[in-house]
Formats: sequence, structure tokens, C-alpha cells
Amino acid sequence: MQNKTIKIFFVKIVIIVFVLQIYSIDFSGNLELLFGSIEKKDTLLSPNNILSISDYTGLLELKTNLNSGYKKMFNIETRARYDFVTKKENFYCDQAYVSYEDMKYLKFRIGRQRLGFGTGYLWNPVNDLDVNKDIYNPAKYVEGVDAIRCNFDFTSKYLKPTNISIIFVLPNKYDNNLDLNYSKVGIQSYIFRDGIEFGLLGSYNKNLGFQDSILYGLFSSIDLYGTIVGLETAISKKPNIKYFSKDRIYYKTDFHIQTGFNINRRITDKSFLIIEYFYNGFGYDKNEFNEITKLLKQQFNLYAVDIINIIKPGYVSKNYFFLSFSYEIFNEITVTTNVISNIDLYGGFFNPQLIWSKFKNTSISLEWIRNITLDQENEFSLIPYEQYLLLRVQQYF
Repeated sequence: MQNKTIKIFFVKIVIIVFVLQIYSIDFSGNLELLFGSIEKKDTLLSPNNILSISDYTGLLELKTNLNSGYKKMFNIETRARYDFVTKKENFYCDQAYVSYEDMKYLKFRIGRQRLGFGTGYLWNPVNDLDVNKDIYNPAKYVEGVDAIRCNFDFTSKYLKPTNISIIFVLPNKYDNNLDLNYSKVGIQSYIFRDGIEFGLLGSYNKNLGFQDSILYGLFSSIDLYGTIVGLETAISKKPNIKYFSKDRIYYKTDFHIQTGFNINRRITDKSFLIIEYFYNGFGYDKNEFNEITKLLKQQFNLYAVDIINIIKPGYVSKNYFFLSFSYEIFNEITVTTNVISNIDLYGGFFNPQLIWSKFKNTSISLEWIRNITLDQENEFSLIPYEQYLLLRVQQYF
């Protein structure tokens, strides 16, 4: 049965490629095979493996990108995945939009898309319209939002990148309400002059049962002798974020600051460095997080679902630090190390990768992800994984 499912999966791929060749559509992507060993652990969120975590993982995934080529009048980015453990197929549409760019100053983009503004690689506090990135793999699985974007582009007039965007984001599966009256609205202005970029933005979201969400933000970056230094900061009100006390769930309705600072530097032709700091004014302090762990110990059945929904590593506490360093030690062999730290509650993860790209359009990587808790209670101590060991093979086309 499993072999039959895999054969059907590949037949679908062949049919798609054939059709695309007929209609001369630009087609690219990659096929990935992933196998991994998982070391589980009992945590307050998964006592006695209540979440049924497997001892291993195995995935076959096809990622495709289709566009019309000229000015990308349409773009479709999808992922089809087969899970060898659960024996289930899943399909994800990360982007699917049409655009119109023939007018001199006005451009439209309608559909599922990544808006992607801000200067950070991992965190973008000024951007509350996109879905937050996964800190374990921030560049790989980035799902778009269903939006209408109107871009007034004055680059041709000023001969420098200058634009203003108005954005409407429809409610999605992560929202509690799909009524269009609760769509998000954002406006962004952007200029780039003499190696310095600068942006101002704001957003508004009407919430069902809560006060409205409001954000004001700015971001900027500058190239200092080959080092890109970026800063973004926002002051916002997000009254739908849950907090926990010993006997109730409550919400905060005042404004808080979020700030990101990042450095990107190509040190040599074979090495690259990223450093980021994130301050999250909406994060839980030590006392607030202790209330979460107490509720899990004392009233698990009542609060577990709510707590699982808010435990998103990298977004729980107030202060985080991230470092990524890549170095090509030999021809076609690269070592990458990613480290993230929860500065407040002394947790994080360590993620070294060894990548071999000897063959054309093919990479083979061996990866280790180790969650670190330092015997402290933090979001990484609640995750039911001690460590992963992964083998990843990717073929690009």
C-alpha cells in the first residue's frame, strides 16, 4: 500500500511537469527526502507522551514554484508532502497570487502572498501582517497570507526606490473569526537612498470580543563597509494575547514595544554571519511563565489546550538572541551553526549542520537540533523533544 501511494505521488509530479512544458510556464523547485531520529522527553505539556510523538520521522516533499516569467503576472508556490510515519499526504499552498504592473506608478498583487517587510532574518516586530516565522527553519516554510496589496511605486520618477503600499489582509485559519469585517489593514512607506533604507508603517485590526489591535512601526538598515546593520521597532496594542494567573485567563490592553536589531556580514568569500536580538514587550516575564507551569501541574485538563497554542518558541519571553554562522571548510562542504537563546529563562537550542553539495543541483545535509533548558522552566523545557538527528537530501530543478 505504501509503495502504491509513493508511485501515485510521482505520477502526479510527471503530469504536472508535462502540462507546464506545454504552456511554457517557468517551473522550478526541489524534491526533498528527510529521515530523522527523535529523542523524546516527558514534559508538562506532554506527560507520558500524551501527544504521541514518534521515535523517528520520514518525509518526502515536493516544493514547486510556477510563474509566468515576464513580470511574474502570476506566481504559485506549493508543497506536496508524504509522511512515511503517519502514511498521510498533505498539500500546502504557500503563495498563489496574480499581479498587474503595467501602470507607471500603480501595481496590484491579489492572492496568497508573503508581504515580507522589515530588516530581520528571524524576527520582524514591525510586521504583524505576515505569519510569524518558525525559528527552527525560518527560511524554509514561510506561508503567505491572503491579501490585496496596492503599491504606489515612484521609483521611475525619483530614480531611487520609493513606494507606498496599502494592504488588506483577509482573516486566515489562525484567526478566531473569518468574517471579512475583521480583516487587517496596513500602510507602509519605503525609501532607499545612498545605502540606507527606511520605512514607516502602521496597521489596524478589529477584533471580535476584544479591543482593536493597532501598530505603529519603523525600520531602517545601512551598509557599513560590507556589514548590513538593521533596526526595527514597533509600539502596538495586541489585546487578544492570553496571560494566565492562578485562577483565570486575562488580557492586557495597553501598548507595548517590540524591537529587533540585526547584523549581517559576509566575512570572507566562504563565510557568512547573522546576529539578531529581539525584545518582545508582549512576552511573559519569569513570574508570568511560572504561573503557566503551575497551571499545567495543577489543572492540566483545563488549561493545556490554551497553553499549547501560546507556546511558540522564540516568541514566549521578552529577550532573545540568535546567531547563525556558515563557513565552507572545503570545496562543496559547508558547516552552518545556528544558536538561539532565551535570555530571560535560560533556554534555547543548538543546531549544527554539515552540508555536502558535490553533485550538481543536489545537497546532502546532516543536521542536529538540541534543545537546551539548563534545568530551568522555559518554552524549550515544555517542548516534548530532547533532540533530533536529521539526514536531508535535496534535488533542485
